[in-house]
Amino acid sequence: MLQVFLYLHIAFGAVALLLSPLQLSARVRARVPRLHRVAGRIIVAAICVAGTAGAVLSTVNLAGPIGTAGFGLLAVLWASFAVTAVRKIRRRDVLAHRRWAIRTFALTHAAVTLRLWMFVMSAAQIGMGTDSEVAFDRAYHVVPFLCWVPNLLVAQWLLDRYLRGRNFAYEAPTPEQVDAAAAAIRAQ
Repeated sequence: MLQVFLYLHIAFGAVALLLSPLQLSARVRARVPRLHRVAGRIIVAAICVAGTAGAVLSTVNLAGPIGTAGFGLLAVLWASFAVTAVRKIRRRDVLAHRRWAIRTFALTHAAVTLRLWMFVMSAAQIGMGTDSEVAFDRAYHVVPFLCWVPNLLVAQWLLDRYLRGRNFAYEAPTPEQVDAAAAAIRAQ
C-alpha cells in the first residue's frame, strides 16, 4: 500500500514541479490567462494528491522522527499554501494570491533542493574519507528540514523586499506592453 502512495507522490509531484515555472511567466498571464488558470488548477490538484501521499510517506522514512516532522510539515504546508493561493484569487485578492503562490512554488522545489543538498553533503563527507553509506545517512538526517526551510525563507525575503507595501490591484500588462518590454530587452 505504501508503494501506491510513493507512486502518487512521485507522479503528481512531478506534474507540479514541471508545470509550476509556467505560472511565474508574466507573458503567459498576459497573453493566455486561461492557460495560467488551467495550469494553476492542475498544479493545485497535483499538489493536494502529492502532498497527501507525502504526509503518509513521512511516517516511514530513513531519518526517523526528524524525517516525520520535517517531511510531514512540508507536506501539510505545501498543500495548505496551494489551497490558500486558490482561496485568495477567488476573493480577487491578486497580491495575496501571488504571495501564497510564490511560497507554494518554493515548497514545490523542495524536491530539487533535497537532491542538491544530499549530493553536496554526501560528496563533502566522502571527500573527507567517510564511508558513502554513513555519509548518506548523516545527510539524510538533516535534509527533512534543509530541503524546504531555506527555500521558504528566501521566498519570504524576496516577497518582503519586492512586494512590501504594494496594496495595488494587479493589472496584467497588455500584449503590446509585453511585446515592447521584450523588444527593449532584446535591444540591450
